[in-house]
Amino acid sequence: PSHAEAVYRTIALLNSMGRLEEAKGAETLSRASIVWRGGPVEAQMLQLLARLQFKIGDYRGAFATVKEAAETHIETEAIVALTEEAQAAFADLFLNGGADAFDDIDALTLFYDYRYLTPSGVRGDEMIRNLARRLIKVDLLEQAASLLEYQVDTRLEGAARAQIAADLAIIHIANREPALALQVLNRTSLAGLPPSLERQRRVLEARALIDAGRYELSRDILSEVAGRDADLLRVDAFWRDKRYREAAELLERAYSERTASVPLSQPARVNIIKAAVGYVLGSDRIGLDRVRQKFSEELSTTPEWAMFDYITRSVTQNGAGFRDIAARVAAIDSLDAFLAAYESAYGDAGALSPANRS
Repeated sequence: PSHAEAVYRTIALLNSMGRLEEAKGAETLSRASIVWRGGPVEAQMLQLLARLQFKIGDYRGAFATVKEAAETHIETEAIVALTEEAQAAFADLFLNGGADAFDDIDALTLFYDYRYLTPSGVRGDEMIRNLARRLIKVDLLEQAASLLEYQVDTRLEGAARAQIAADLAIIHIANREPALALQVLNRTSLAGLPPSLERQRRVLEARALIDAGRYELSRDILSEVAGRDADLLRVDAFWRDKRYREAAELLERAYSERTASVPLSQPARVNIIKAAVGYVLGSDRIGLDRVRQKFSEELSTTPEWAMFDYITRSVTQNGAGFRDIAARVAAIDSLDAFLAAYESAYGDAGALSPANRS
């Protein structure tokens, strides 16, 4: 006991005088705490050790020390205060950017190992969301989903739970797991949600239903939802259901009603070509001529003009060139377009979105 106390008091004195090499002091205290167990001396050693570890940035070691101290000296006033310090340090890491210096996997495992330190309430929920957002950026969708699943299942109720469930659903959709997205939306369904959140969840449900092959039900879900993102979902539902003419009409209407001064983006030009292909597949020559008349001038100076010009002339479904273009249009993955539209609609409100993941 005398040796253990002498080690502790020497390091504590050097620390108070500003003469301690903190890393070396932490190493010495760590060895001493293994040798000596029990009584107030151990509690004091662990308390000082944890504070030194926090100072030198050894957060994993510090949290482990605090956990050990709390398990063996739970009633000690000093250890209770130390646990509160650990909670504050944990929150600072994941709320104020301290964990940004960590490797993504290291940050995730540190959180999971010591998530009992997560503060309750809004701050804790925001901490989990921040970590999920970081994981999404590096395409760790399953890990992000696991974090949000924990939030939905154990921490939240009411509208807050429904909102985080929407974040979880978009991750499942981006990870091509529509059944899981539908499950989380269904089990967090709630009457009286704010209109914006209700719309957001309807859009997600419709997309998941499309990916699950339930096209008619997806259109029913969207029957009272207006907006560009909803229109693009209807297009997907019609197209996958082989109702090409209806899909083409929706695309034509969407880009006809835009502000004339706004130039067509590359995805928009591809969608107009898709509309033309849809009219050919739907044997609607009148619609095809109308698309050509409306958009020829704007597309004539773009890289897509040759393709558009070819399709909107006297092309038939049986032509080899048309079949090649139709196959290319069909192969375009609509998921990226949906994620971008979703982020545009809800990103400013803080919704998570995998649209720009690495």
